[in-house]
Amino acid sequence: PRLLDHIRASGMFHWSRGNAAQLLAAAREACLRGIARNHPDLAGLRPEAQARRFAELTTLSAADIELALRYMPGDPQQFTTAIRTLQAIDNRLNRKVRS
Repeated sequence: PRLLDHIRASGMFHWSRGNAAQLLAAAREACLRGIARNHPDLAGLRPEAQARRFAELTTLSAADIELALRYMPGDPQQFTTAIRTLQAIDNRLNRKVRS
């Protein structure tokens, strides 16, 4: 739970400082760059199909994946969820390949 507490606090800090959009964009770019390298077939899917396929492969919520990949969160909790979801996608789809 300590890591999640840190992620929440970090999300709230960045949100309050107005850094959320830049941080989320960087996290999206890093995650999707890994997907393009490791799973080019997934990278070529349309956004809706990509979110559904990521959900199938990772067991994450399709709604959380959509938020993480396509939308700007409306509050600090959504921002934290988006960052956490991108990290989970990266761990489950990119890091497995590298291991």
